[in-house]
Amino acid sequence: MKILLALFLSFSTAMAQASVVTYSFSGVLSSPTRFDPVGANQEPVLWDLVAQGDRFSGRFTFDTSEPQQEFDTPPWGHYSLLGFEFNGSERLNQALTTWSHDWVEVYDGMDWTDSELWITASTYLDSDHVLQARMRMTPSNGIAFSGSRVPDRFDDFAPASINLTLYHMDEFVFDRASGSAQVILEDRVAVPEPATGLLLLAGLAGLCARRRRS
Repeated sequence: MKILLALFLSFSTAMAQASVVTYSFSGVLSSPTRFDPVGANQEPVLWDLVAQGDRFSGRFTFDTSEPQQEFDTPPWGHYSLLGFEFNGSERLNQALTTWSHDWVEVYDGMDWTDSELWITASTYLDSDHVLQARMRMTPSNGIAFSGSRVPDRFDDFAPASINLTLYHMDEFVFDRASGSAQVILEDRVAVPEPATGLLLLAGLAGLCARRRRS
């Protein structure tokens, strides 16, 4: 009976985690550009960390079944970003600290425009500079995200775009490097179909009952 209970709890936990998905991405960055309306900032900063042609890769994780935030209004839905990783050049990786898991935004394209998935995460390089990573993904089917949700098994993105934006906290200046990325579903919790799981548990219960009678 204890074995049956343990198996049931394991099965229930797996079912609860089935909607947590991880996507991986990779691509190549462009040369950084700078927005500096005054023209006074001479710090190179992002040029020290990113160069044209630098390859990058990473992954992000979120829960496709999470309730939408209370402040959401159609066609947008906001959700928690459970994890984010980014790997670029060696010099960039050495400068990076822990990423904050900012948010996931899902736009329902409805009937007149494309659906979109946006991922945003940020990290402080130091007390004066914040680096933000923002990915923008469009499904091959432009109206795939009905109800501002990404379907649980979805894995059909068109090439995505990513912006790395470095904000200078003490000045109205930011640097940006962009790139295109391929995004694929990396893994998901392998869970039996509900009917299969119930049959499995019923069979185990029968075996336990026979053992008790013998």
